[in-house]
Amino acid sequence: MTCGTALEQLLGLLPSPPLMAGSVKLTGDAVSTGRVLCSLPRAAFAPQSTRRFLAAAEAFAGASCAALLPVLDLCDMFHFGIDPQDQPPTSGGNREVRKVYAELAMPPDTEPGLNYLALKVAGGRGRLTRYLNHPVPDRAAAVALLDGLILPAALRPAAEAFLLELADQPDPPDVLDVIEQGSSRRSVDVNFSDQPLTERGRALLLDLLRALRPTDAGLSFRLRPALSHVAIGTSATGQPFVTLYGFPPASDRQEEPDA
Repeated sequence: MTCGTALEQLLGLLPSPPLMAGSVKLTGDAVSTGRVLCSLPRAAFAPQSTRRFLAAAEAFAGASCAALLPVLDLCDMFHFGIDPQDQPPTSGGNREVRKVYAELAMPPDTEPGLNYLALKVAGGRGRLTRYLNHPVPDRAAAVALLDGLILPAALRPAAEAFLLELADQPDPPDVLDVIEQGSSRRSVDVNFSDQPLTERGRALLLDLLRALRPTDAGLSFRLRPALSHVAIGTSATGQPFVTLYGFPPASDRQEEPDA
């Protein structure tokens, strides 16, 4: 099923038109485009918001979303994501991924740092992912976050320079520590919705992309749209990645060479 078909199906399940965003995921050997995120407030599913959201989520994901039930009454936003390709074609893992996110207005007492709980379904199997608030008040906290990613030596200096620049800001952006249950996949997600990326931060992010994809001539083009957030991480197979998120949906146009 194409992303367009999946999106049409999703829009048919939602009670009202969603806010839509796009993203581009870059790895050393692939660029995954056409990724879409649709967001709606809880009120859009009223009345019986939890029941109606869960029904839409399960019809979209094609799998049980009962794992999200413990937090649904604490949520004020719901998100639905489509990733046409969860792994590079060279790995034989060209499977579509459907994602359902519950964004918490307040964390549960049992997990005080929980910001999002997500279920990501590929090949009929669901993976539960936790997005944990992790402020970066100083450089030591930034380095500790990177230590959890186990990035290859070629990427570590550029990733560290980028996060240290964020830690040095008077008001650092919000940061999430993202952990997938049952696998070693992990990422650091940095939100620029309230604190836009500075010019120096953008330059350091470009350095990181060039370390990841040293022969790619179109990386500066990828950074032209306003970024909503950036994810830096390693997949369940240990493959490093950087994902760029933005509004409106990221373009699928051909990359342009650096000026």
